[in-house]
Amino acid sequence: MSRHRKTVAAAGSAVLALALAACGGSSDADGTGSDESLESMKPVTLSFNESVAPGSGMATALNDFLKSVTEKTGGKITFEEFYSSSLLAPTETLTGVADGVGSISQVTPAFFQEKLPVTAWLARAAPALEPGFPLTTIQGPLAGSDFALGSEELTREYADNNVVILRSYTSGYGNAICTKKIETLADAKGVRVRVAGEPFASEAKALGMEPIVIPGTEMFEALQRGVVDCVTAADGGEIYTTFGLTEVGKYLVPIQFSPTTFISFMMNKDQWDDLPRPAQKIILETWADYEVKRLRETLTGYGRFLDDAEKRGIEFTDPSEINTKLAAHQKAAVADLVKSAPPGIADPEGVLKAYLDKLATYLPVAQGLVKGEPPRPESS
Repeated sequence: MSRHRKTVAAAGSAVLALALAACGGSSDADGTGSDESLESMKPVTLSFNESVAPGSGMATALNDFLKSVTEKTGGKITFEEFYSSSLLAPTETLTGVADGVGSISQVTPAFFQEKLPVTAWLARAAPALEPGFPLTTIQGPLAGSDFALGSEELTREYADNNVVILRSYTSGYGNAICTKKIETLADAKGVRVRVAGEPFASEAKALGMEPIVIPGTEMFEALQRGVVDCVTAADGGEIYTTFGLTEVGKYLVPIQFSPTTFISFMMNKDQWDDLPRPAQKIILETWADYEVKRLRETLTGYGRFLDDAEKRGIEFTDPSEINTKLAAHQKAAVADLVKSAPPGIADPEGVLKAYLDKLATYLPVAQGLVKGEPPRPESS
């Protein structure tokens, strides 16, 4: 096991021991980093573009992480934070990080299917994750980050885009906040729904809905102006309130749209490679605690949303009929995935199987964590 991978594995074990979150890291960063000591490195300021709103629980978790890295590096690494995608719009994150406009950003592969074809293709296997909250949000990051660490295809794809992946995470199965009550397939027919790309657009079409791809920063305006009738958002919950969506949408429709997988925090590869290895190690190891806090804030945000739902006038609907049809579509879509593999993958069946095997490996771990059972990390 490489030095970088050992660091990542140790970070993941620390998170698992706390019964939350995922290991993170990037196989394409193995062996990179300068030989310079932390003491002799020149101070750097890294820009961090984040999609969540300032003041949210996840923003608090990020602030704690950034402060911790600065303290552990003796002030050699500082950060400039940009919340609500104020530095890079969701459709600009990958190219913005690659070009150095931003140092680190959350990147959603659905917006970059041409530049990240393998990642976007694998993201369409999301229905293979076990449904159930928070099970999906634990299983997905564990499997996704571990897979990304060892995948030659993803390593090459990231390097070609001049980025390294610091962590991959997964949302729960989706739901929607709507301006109209939706419970049956008849209700869903013709409904305009905001999605972030594939596989959600295909899923919406299978239900008779009209998908419209809109960046997260434009969700509120689209719902308020009636451009869409519903909005789906990764992790929902607090996202719906912090972006003001509950001011307009008064129906929470728990349609089980696929989780968003391989959402990644990526860093400019040149800037990463310029960091001394001790600094890289601090970032990766500190990320473990950040993962715990971020997921905890996600879960807490859901709780706050549920607690405030009645006060906000939110009505929960029962789309059981819709979800039955959607589940059948999702199962068929995963089964046909090999046929739609992008060019350049020598063994698409083998790559897909390797990812699905990771999901199977981490399912009992995630189930144990949900039950409060401590994991047993493998020794490295």
